[in-house]
Amino acid sequence: MHMNQTCTGFEEDQIKVLVELKQNLLMVCNDCKSKKSQAPSNSAAVKNYNDDLAANVKSLEKRMSDFLLSMEKSAAAVEDLKTEVANMKKPATETNCTGSYASVVGNKAPGKRVYKPAKDSLGIRIKGLPEPEDGKEDKLKDREKVKTILDHLDIRSSLTKLTRVGQPNPDKGPRTVIIDLDNDLDKEVMIKSAHKLKTYTELNSTIFISHELTKEDMAKENEALKLRRDLIKKGVVSQTLRIRNLKLQQLVEGVWTTVSTVEENK
Repeated sequence: MHMNQTCTGFEEDQIKVLVELKQNLLMVCNDCKSKKSQAPSNSAAVKNYNDDLAANVKSLEKRMSDFLLSMEKSAAAVEDLKTEVANMKKPATETNCTGSYASVVGNKAPGKRVYKPAKDSLGIRIKGLPEPEDGKEDKLKDREKVKTILDHLDIRSSLTKLTRVGQPNPDKGPRTVIIDLDNDLDKEVMIKSAHKLKTYTELNSTIFISHELTKEDMAKENEALKLRRDLIKKGVVSQTLRIRNLKLQQLVEGVWTTVSTVEENK
């Protein structure tokens, strides 16, 4: 635009005033100029936007992964339940417990449920695993608890079996849990790593693990446990007694000695 009367419509004196004002007018104050010079460039803003977008995508992928993992665990638990129900429907001679399908499901078995594991399919015994607070059977919660134990022992195998032995009895403490893994080598590693459970505090309970026993071995162990109780009643210090290889041993003058009867301790 030409600064004359024809272009602007202003008188010549008015134009002179406008020119002087224009020379002294700040379109942006000094503070704003300073902030503008410190503001990030467009490329920096784009980089920050891309970084935020990548972080959000990564977070979404993790949440999706966790969701899929949760679905897999639930599916595995459902398959376990299906297998157990199918086994319960088989004749009593083909299953691992006494009583009919109806009596087991209704908890009305005429006798105690007795496990008879085959020697080539022994699993792992877990003692001390807390029962559900409401007293109801909850295999999903039991699986989650066992998973924390496997993680503590750095065992990556998957559970192929999980069941509690016997009927709930608050006076006797939590029932023994029998599990099995899809990798026999990891079962041995789990047994050899049992000492690590001394630092396990996740469930606020002392956990013991050992090999699952056959019916005959369970009888031997129960006999050793009864002998241990009898000796403790007679005044033997419990810390000097232990069970190894299904036999009771007593620490005598620094040496662990096998004890077969109460009389041997006299």
